Amino acid sequence: MLSSRNSSEFDGKQLSDVRKELKAIVEKHKIYDKELFKVWINEDNPPLDTAKTTWDQCLKEARRNDIVIVLYNGEAGWTVDGDDTIGICHAEMMVAMNASMEKVYLVDISNGHVGKEEKDINFKKFIDESQIWKKDASSIEELEKVLFETIAELTYSQIKRGLRSASKATNLGQHLVWRRMNYEVRTDKIKSAILNASRFIKLSGSYAEYEDNGQKILFKIHAIPDSVSISAAKEKVGQPFLNDFLIENELRDRYGPVHMIGCYKTITESQVRKIMGFPDVILIKDEFGIYVADKIYKIQMVFLEKCIGESETAHAVERFFDWLYHSGESGYFINRAKDRKEIVAKIAEKMEV
Repeated sequence: MLSSRNSSEFDGKQLSDVRKELKAIVEKHKIYDKELFKVWINEDNPPLDTAKTTWDQCLKEARRNDIVIVLYNGEAGWTVDGDDTIGICHAEMMVAMNASMEKVYLVDISNGHVGKEEKDINFKKFIDESQIWKKDASSIEELEKVLFETIAELTYSQIKRGLRSASKATNLGQHLVWRRMNYEVRTDKIKSAILNASRFIKLSGSYAEYEDNGQKILFKIHAIPDSVSISAAKEKVGQPFLNDFLIENELRDRYGPVHMIGCYKTITESQVRKIMGFPDVILIKDEFGIYVADKIYKIQMVFLEKCIGESETAHAVERFFDWLYHSGESGYFINRAKDRKEIVAKIAEKMEV
């Protein structure tokens, strides 16, 4: 789906005409004579009876399509009611992101222009806060180049994601090898797979460093080698944040620590709350597993689910950091890590020897 205003101009052309041209270019590409893409633009559809039915149809397509590319020109688009503060472009983007953050990409063709109506200001604020994947284009030539790059990146990532999801055979190959392992060996394997993930700089022992815009976060890596309901497996981790004061020297110029736990099987929200020791926490469940943060002591833990092989474990790490970026939670995550470092230092100072 190509989502944008259609009555505005870009680089001397009506956006409606630009969209038709882009649709034709994208749809002509094939693999082994098979059509790969079908592009939806509202210009191809007959006018519906009312603005409301047209609105509903656009949102249906935003929800249904596998890839949604938003061409943002600084305006939010038409509304059903003149007093509405959410335009159609804004609504399409929200619906698409709610269906899947990963399928939405924004190309900024506004050249800094932002409409003056409330709906335009609301749309700009939504985009700034969403931290969605985006690129800029100031000409039709640049737009075509960015569009192709975007489609290639999204297609590639969705194919990889689909292949991983389609791999259900957990009793063959490496999965079977991991099933044969005892707790000690499986714990080491899970931790090693996390530490070797591409997002981390591996440190000594079970520590890893993650960098975000020059700010370093210390991660302490753990593993639960079986179902969390099995005490002997859960005890491998316990409540690791209770000993954070012992690793103050590991922090140095890093913030944190953040505890990342690879779980061989799934984990529930109630199990996470029991591990934390209190229920009033920030708790987010997503594809990677569960992220939990304490509002007072700034404890942060990441539980990765279904760490049944090296690839699955590394992928769970990737999925967590993808969520962290696209959700807009990254800034809060870093701030909590900064606060946690201060709290750990104060605890270490007050500990009785």
